[in-house]
Amino acid sequence: MAEHELTTVVKNFYNDVAINMNFVCAVNKNQISQKYNELISQLHPETMKRYYGSGFFIPEKVDGLKVLDMGCGSGSLVYILSKLVGKDGFVNGVDITPNLILEAKKHSNYHKELWGYTEANFKFKVCNIEQFDDLGFKEQEFDVIVSNGVICVCPDQEAVFKNANRLLKDGGEFCLSDVYADRPRPAEAMSDSRLFSLGTTGSMLMEELNRLCELGGFSKPYLKGAAPVEFKNMEIHESVNKVQLACAEWRLFKIPAGARRSAAEVTYNGNIFGFEDTFNWDVTTEFKTGQPVTVDAELASILSTTRFRDSFSFKDINTPVTTPRFQNPFTYLDELRTRGGEVEYAYTI
Repeated sequence: MAEHELTTVVKNFYNDVAINMNFVCAVNKNQISQKYNELISQLHPETMKRYYGSGFFIPEKVDGLKVLDMGCGSGSLVYILSKLVGKDGFVNGVDITPNLILEAKKHSNYHKELWGYTEANFKFKVCNIEQFDDLGFKEQEFDVIVSNGVICVCPDQEAVFKNANRLLKDGGEFCLSDVYADRPRPAEAMSDSRLFSLGTTGSMLMEELNRLCELGGFSKPYLKGAAPVEFKNMEIHESVNKVQLACAEWRLFKIPAGARRSAAEVTYNGNIFGFEDTFNWDVTTEFKTGQPVTVDAELASILSTTRFRDSFSFKDINTPVTTPRFQNPFTYLDELRTRGGEVEYAYTI
């Protein structure tokens, strides 16, 4: 299949950025546990100089699992996950940008030795995540898929969601971190290759995310965190209809067919590494060890049919329950500011 012209634009942009290092994104340290931040601090400096993500979403409870990073860049999340999956797990990182894959491979031995492995439990490959055959993996091969700041620069976003679903096992999680917009942008702005490459014009509206989740066969998204994008260039901001952008992290699940159950009172047992006292499911729901929490049928179904099943005990209830949650990162950020919470920019345009 011929490569989309915007795909070529993005590949060339990040090939150049990987060499010139004239752009980098902030790490969402305030949204990550201390143990995960400690892992990030140990990564090779050259790896983090080429971090272009929209916010780390590091999946929990992945020991021994097989994970795919769709759009791995210079490999930062692959290296973190290679530590977390352990010697019995494996992480595949794929990206369309040859210079970034080259950079990732350059520091493979460093991270293998850093984590104390005799053999690498990760590998990198140049490919297009919009093209299933280009990926070269089997259907239902992965327990978890992560993607960080990539779909917003993919011309065929629907294909990415469908490919992720095909590659995930039943009960698998798609950990999606990406850039989102609060309004449409003018069609003429799409001709600006730099803006598209920065996720400014290709970022999804919330209704598009929900549509793609349903079309791709995933649960409704659970918001894990968000950070605004700063516009310093007012001329550019005017050209894109004064859009507000936010980087946001979501949990999406491939719920097994027939897995629906009733609402339940669930109790977390504290067995997830790094979250022994409290497990934050999303920005509204947290589970404290030993304390029962009532959740709706969808969340009860997810918790009981995924890798989290042995981290909870379940007691069915018959009364109707709706688990509160934010479905909009912009609303969440507004409320966070109102409460005086810390809001840091993810990157600047």
